[in-house]
Amino acid sequence: MVLTALIEFVGGATGAGIAIALFPVLRKHNRAVALGSVAARTVSAVLVLVATLALLVLFSLSSEVVAAGSAGLPSADTLANLLLATREWANGLIGPLAFALGAFMYYCLLYKARLIPRWLSGWGIVGIGLGVVATVYAGFTQEFGLATVNTMLNIPIGLQEMVLAVWLIAKGFSTPALASVAATEEGAA
Repeated sequence: MVLTALIEFVGGATGAGIAIALFPVLRKHNRAVALGSVAARTVSAVLVLVATLALLVLFSLSSEVVAAGSAGLPSADTLANLLLATREWANGLIGPLAFALGAFMYYCLLYKARLIPRWLSGWGIVGIGLGVVATVYAGFTQEFGLATVNTMLNIPIGLQEMVLAVWLIAKGFSTPALASVAATEEGAA
């Protein structure tokens, strides 16, 4: 359980880290949108933290119930259900919507600035759109599990984020797009 929590913490930090790492480049193209993407992805990371803490508190609660024996704790079931609900809503609806907002902002900026191939940023925009549909659907149906429509519709953005990472490591940002911003900055100075 603790290992799962640590993995979730790293995942949340990574989500925010992507927007933070992109900020120095994206702010040159649109500072407000770049900052908005960092803020939204940071909110998403905080919600992952909240959901993971709910899981750890649930783990501690279950230990207390076992220690109490057959008498149990009278309100343990209610508290356990509230902790699970907190986890599901934070991880299943609110957090993914914040993630999607941040990603949508930076994919639109990447698309407009041509910092990466348009097919790659366009894939991100479409993937985020599918992710929002999946998240809203999950919110109404409360199907937050793995083998759901939510998971299937989020596969494109999951793959796109991995391809984007490999692209940036292998090729980086478009040199002409970076050069045009540098030239504009020099002209302004």
